[in-house]
Amino acid sequence: MKTKEQIYNTDARLIAAYQQIEAGTVTTLSIDVFDTLLWRKVPRPVDLFLLLGQQLKREGWLIEAISADCFAALRQQAEQVARLKKTEMYKVNQEKMSILPEVTLKEVYWTCSGLFNKVSIDEMVQGKKGIINESDVDDLVALEVDWEIRMTELDLNIVRLIHFAHQHQVSVMLISDTYLEHVHLSKILNCIDPFSGNPLFSFIHKLFVSCEYGCGKQTGLFKIVLEEFGILPESLLHIGDNYHSDYTSAQELGIQTIYYSKMTPDLVKTLSFEWSEHNLRERLKCLDPNEGDFGLTSLRCKIAHHIDCLELKEEEAFYWRYGASILAPVLVGFVQWIYQRCQHLKESRVFCLMREGQLYAHLIREYAPYYPEWQIEAQELWVSRQFMIPACIRQAHVHEIMMLAFFTPATPQTLAEFCHTLGLDITKIDHFKEYQHVKMDQLHFCEEVAHYLSGTPELRDEIIWQSAQKRKRFIKHLSSLVDLSQLKQMTVVDVGWGGTIQGSIQMILYLEGYSIKVHGLYIGTDDRASYPMLQGFVREGYLFNAGQPEDIAKIIQRGFHVLEQSATADLLPLVDFDKEGKVVHGESIIGKEQQRQVVLVRRGMKAMCHLIGQTVAREAIKWNSISQQLIEQLRQILLRSTGHPTHKEAVKFGHWSHDHRVGAHAHVLAKDKYYNKFIADIPPEMAFRDSAIAWPAAYIAKKDENYALAAQFVRRNLLEKESFLSHDTVPFKVFLDTGSGFHKKATRALSLRSNANRRFYALTKLRSFIHPMRNVRLELSPHVASLIRIKSLRFNCHLRSTASTHMLAFFESNEEPDIGWEATKVVGGGMFFCEENQPLIIDYRFDDPGVYLIQLSVCFELLAIEEANRSFLNL
Repeated sequence: MKTKEQIYNTDARLIAAYQQIEAGTVTTLSIDVFDTLLWRKVPRPVDLFLLLGQQLKREGWLIEAISADCFAALRQQAEQVARLKKTEMYKVNQEKMSILPEVTLKEVYWTCSGLFNKVSIDEMVQGKKGIINESDVDDLVALEVDWEIRMTELDLNIVRLIHFAHQHQVSVMLISDTYLEHVHLSKILNCIDPFSGNPLFSFIHKLFVSCEYGCGKQTGLFKIVLEEFGILPESLLHIGDNYHSDYTSAQELGIQTIYYSKMTPDLVKTLSFEWSEHNLRERLKCLDPNEGDFGLTSLRCKIAHHIDCLELKEEEAFYWRYGASILAPVLVGFVQWIYQRCQHLKESRVFCLMREGQLYAHLIREYAPYYPEWQIEAQELWVSRQFMIPACIRQAHVHEIMMLAFFTPATPQTLAEFCHTLGLDITKIDHFKEYQHVKMDQLHFCEEVAHYLSGTPELRDEIIWQSAQKRKRFIKHLSSLVDLSQLKQMTVVDVGWGGTIQGSIQMILYLEGYSIKVHGLYIGTDDRASYPMLQGFVREGYLFNAGQPEDIAKIIQRGFHVLEQSATADLLPLVDFDKEGKVVHGESIIGKEQQRQVVLVRRGMKAMCHLIGQTVAREAIKWNSISQQLIEQLRQILLRSTGHPTHKEAVKFGHWSHDHRVGAHAHVLAKDKYYNKFIADIPPEMAFRDSAIAWPAAYIAKKDENYALAAQFVRRNLLEKESFLSHDTVPFKVFLDTGSGFHKKATRALSLRSNANRRFYALTKLRSFIHPMRNVRLELSPHVASLIRIKSLRFNCHLRSTASTHMLAFFESNEEPDIGWEATKVVGGGMFFCEENQPLIIDYRFDDPGVYLIQLSVCFELLAIEEANRSFLNL
C-alpha cells in the first residue's frame, strides 16, 4: 500500500527514489540544496543580484557610478575573481576554471569591496550606509543571505521524500556546492516543515557545504561524504539538479543518482527568449522588487516533470506541458486579475462568453479558495459574432450594413454567407445572384451591396424584422440565467480585442429597453476598444489595453489562436437561439485529433493552475496580478509563444484549425501551400501581410526558425527591412484587360529589390468586380542587359462561379508553360535574355470568364550580362 507521501508526490522523477528506499537498496539519501530541496523565485542567481543591487542602490551602499544591473554583473564576476585570487592564477583555461578552489561569500565581497562607499565610524553611527575597510563586509553578506531567504522556498515533493526516508530509517544529508557557509544555509533552511510542524533540520543528519571543505562535488566532496559516513557508494542515493556535479561525478564513484534537472530542453529555449540573456536591465522589467518572478520560472520547470505525464506518450506529453508551462500562467494571472477587478467594482457575478467561457468559468470557480477576499459567481453565456452582430441592426441603414459586412468580420465572408447572417436568401436576390461566391473583402463591393439592400424596401424590412426576432431570442436566453429587472450592470469575460460582442450585448439590451451597463474584462483589447471607452463603455484589457503597448498587442493578436482554441470547449458553435431561448448549435469544424490534443492542453492548464493556487495558498508566493513586473512577464510568455514559436511548436500546432468565431470558416493555423515554394525568397517584412495564413509566425517557423526570428525583428522595428534587401532594383508592372484591351497605365507598378539570395519576389492582389478579368500582362524591365530566370509564377484565382480558388502555376516544372512571352531571346527552361531597356513581357489569357480577383506572385533571378560575355553565352 502506498504511503501518503507516495500518493501526494507529483514529481515523476522521484518515483524511483521511493522504490529504492522502500526496497531497502539504499541506507543514505543525499540531496542537493539549491534548485533541488529549495526552488528560487528568480529564473537565475544573477536575478537575485539585480534585486539586491536595487536595494543597495536605493539605500546608498553603492558608489555613484554603479547601477543595479552593473552591480549584478560585477557580483557574478567577483566570485570567479575570488577563486582566481585564492590560487594566485589570473590566466587559466576553461578546463581549470571548473576546478578552482572553493570560496566563501565573505571572500566574494572582499573582492568587490571597491563597489561600495567607504565611511568613517562616525558616519556609520549616523546611519550612512557603507563599509569602513575591506574586511568589514559582514553587513553585505547578511543582506545577500536575507535575499536568499526571501527568494527560496521548499520543494514539497523533496520534503515528502525526506519524511519517507526518515520513516524507513534512511539517513538524510544535504550536500551543496556553494559559497554560503553552514551558518548561512542554516538560516535559509531554518523553516518549519509544513507536514510535521517541526523544523526541517530535525530530519537532516548533516549538512556538507563545499566552501567549508575546500572542495566541490566534482573535486572530492562525495568521497568525503562516503568516508565520513563509512558507507559504500552503492548504498548512497544522491538527488541533484546539476548534470556534471550531481549526476556524472556521483555516478563515476558508483553512487546511485537521480538527475533532478531544473529545465527541459524545450523550456530552456523558451526562457532564453522570454528573458534577455545578456541585457540585465531588460530582465529587471520582469522582476518584482519584492517577489522576483513570483516563482513562475521554477513552477513552470517543476510542472514539466508532473506525474500525470508518465501515462502519456511523448507526443501527448508535449501538448500537456505546453498547456501547463506556456498557457496556464497567463490564465492564472488573468483569473486573479478578474477577482481583483470585481472586488474593486463590487461585482459578484461575471458572464463568461462561450465557447471559451466554459474554461474561464471553470478556472474562476477553481481559484475561489485562493482568493478568499472576494467571491464571484461565474456564469457561462452563449454568444457568437454570427448571431449577435446582425441582432443589433435597427433600421438597416447603409452604415449599419457596412459595419456588419466590411468592418466587423474576423475573416471575409462570401456574399451568400453574409446574406444568410441577415436572414436573406441570396438565390432570391437576382441583382447579386451571380456574385454569391464573391468574398466581401473589398470596400467598394461592400458599399454597393449595402446600398442595394438598404435601398430595396422589401429586403430592408426583412433585415429589420429578422434582427428584431434575434434580439428577442437572445433576451429570452439571457433571462433564463439572470433576472434582468434586477440587473444594473453586467460584467463579461472573454479573450478580447475589440469587445465587439460586448458592444452587441449593450446594444441589444438598449434596444429592448434595459438600462444595463455592460463592462468587459479581457486578456487584451485593441484600438477598436478606444471609441467605446471614450463614450464610457469600459472594455478593460489585462496584458494590453486599447492596443497599448502597440508592438506587443499586434503580435499577440496575430498568433493567439492556440490559446483561443485551447480555451474553446468541446461544444458545437452557436448559430441561433430557438423561441424558448435555447441554444441552436452548428456543425463542428474541428477534427477529432485536434480535439484530443486540446483535451491534453487543458489538462496541463488545470494542473498548473492548481499548483500555482496551492503555492499561493501556503503563502510561498504572494501573487499580485497587477504587479507591472508580473504583467510584463506574462506578456513575454505570450509574445514568445504567439510571435516566436519554435519549430517544434509550429509543427505540433500548425495543423490545428481555427474557426475565427464566425461559425462557418476554419483556417489551418500554419499551412498554406501557396507560399511553400517561396518561403526562402519572401523578404521578412512581407511575411505577415497576407491574412490567408492564420498564424504566419508558426508557418514561417515550420520552414525556417531563424527566418521567423528575422521577420519578427523587422515587424517590431528592431531591424530595418532594408537589412535583408540588396540595392538591385527592377521595375515590375502588371496590366489587366477586362474586355477592352490593356490600358497604357499599369494596374500595379512596383520597384522590386532582391533578397539575400539575389532573388526578386513580388506578391500583389488585383481585383475587378464589375468586369471580370480576361488577360493579365507582366512586364519586367531590367536597367541593363540581363539574363532573367523565372523561378515561379502563380495566379491564385477567385471565381464568381465557386467559393474555392483555382491555382495556376508556371515555370515550376520542366514542361513548357502554357503562357505567352516576349523577350530579346528565349534561352529556355524559364530563362530569358533582355537587352537594356527591353522588357520581358509575359501574357496569360484566363479560360474562365468569371475571374474577379487574382493573388499574383512571381519569383525570379536576374544576372547582368556584360558585352564581353555575350558571345561566350551565345546571346
